[in-house]
Amino acid sequence: NYDVATEIGLRSIEYGQYTTEENNRLRTNIKNARNVKILLTNGDNLFQHFKDEFREFLSKPASSMEILLATAGSDFYRQETEMTKLNSKPKDPAYIANQGKIEFNRTRLIGLALDSSQIKIKYFDTQYRLPIIIFDDKYCHLTIRLSPNESPQSPRLEFEGGNKDFSQSCVAHFNRMWAVSSVSPDKK
Repeated sequence: NYDVATEIGLRSIEYGQYTTEENNRLRTNIKNARNVKILLTNGDNLFQHFKDEFREFLSKPASSMEILLATAGSDFYRQETEMTKLNSKPKDPAYIANQGKIEFNRTRLIGLALDSSQIKIKYFDTQYRLPIIIFDDKYCHLTIRLSPNESPQSPRLEFEGGNKDFSQSCVAHFNRMWAVSSVSPDKK
């Protein structure tokens, strides 16, 4: 319904493989943002695919990032790995490699920053959360990802504006998750 989409500020719906247009919107938003908030499991695909854009974003001295990543040793991450890497158990090489992606991406991002204080990272270890990317607290890219599907097999919604601006719900959710998440990457 067009009226509902307009009311909640729905700007785009994507599904399937990422399109050039969708990637270009993300590239532009990353490069032009002052603040980025990201909630995802390990960030491997996002941070690899948009590495140059994140480097450009972090080259701006006033830029800042808040990132919520899964806790690698948690029951949640074990279950998520088993669901997405079918038949992958804790001693399997694929499982071990997947656990290392959280620390790898944390280190990768900090290496892109002019100043490591630009990036703040916290960890969650319970309840699966939908991947969210928020730009300047006004634009939200939300992926409705249900495991075992990965992001290219999931609907992706982009919000900005509207009378009942859903991007503000994304911001409120992220901020609440931030408040209850841990600064330690170790399982609680």
